[in-house]
Amino acid sequence: MAWVPRASEVDGTRASAAPQDGQTGHLRILHLEDDTADSELIGSLLQTAGLDCELERVDTLAAFEASLASGAFQIILSDYSLPGFDGHAALGLARSLKPELPFLFVSGTIGEELAIESLKEGATDFVLLAEQAMALARGRLDGMAVELAPELPEVRGDPARLLQVLQNLLENAGQFRGEQEQPRVEVGMRRDGAARVFYVRDNGIGIEPRHHERVFGLFHKLDPRSPGSGIGLALARRIVEAHGGRLWVESDGKRQGATFCFTLPGA
Repeated sequence: MAWVPRASEVDGTRASAAPQDGQTGHLRILHLEDDTADSELIGSLLQTAGLDCELERVDTLAAFEASLASGAFQIILSDYSLPGFDGHAALGLARSLKPELPFLFVSGTIGEELAIESLKEGATDFVLLAEQAMALARGRLDGMAVELAPELPEVRGDPARLLQVLQNLLENAGQFRGEQEQPRVEVGMRRDGAARVFYVRDNGIGIEPRHHERVFGLFHKLDPRSPGSGIGLALARRIVEAHGGRLWVESDGKRQGATFCFTLPGA
């Protein structure tokens, strides 16, 4: 899971962070994606992350094959579901024509089984942008300052389920901001010995220590009057545990904010 900050890109076919004269290290990326908006988002994210790169989008098998033959790219990003063919076919073609090129799936729909199978067949990794989770939780985050750490590492897992974990944690932060005049939420990572701990931290109403485990109970809500079904945190914990990790909350009590932390094996 590669987490990078947000940005803006406007072309729709090519996102370019053009180098200055004499600058080296310019990266050309071939992006197999039928949705122009998704390609724009990824291009803008890469630019704001500080990469000197140029993203060229193709959306047909013929265009993909022609671009591969040109030999002008250093990396391939690919959606998994495409009209007329799929990422599996694209991976096979890339491995046949350009086996040396890194091939990364960027998808929120591919399941764990397909992910593992594709990695065996030569895919380099899978990328889930935390930006997606923020977009989905936007309604609950209105009026909040949102901070996303710029250098979060990649992890492997089921993209759709991990997206749901982040979305649930972000929506929880928005829902329980309380009367805070300057509500904020932060997504980041810290070191705990050799382990990497990912977290979603807010400055909202907080949780008393005696309730730290209760908030993960299915259908449990500390405030019965609050909106929502009471299953978001329980579901997030189950997803993390299904990946071999763990999820917990840290909070000093009322009006002290809360930090929801989780680990993932191999992160």
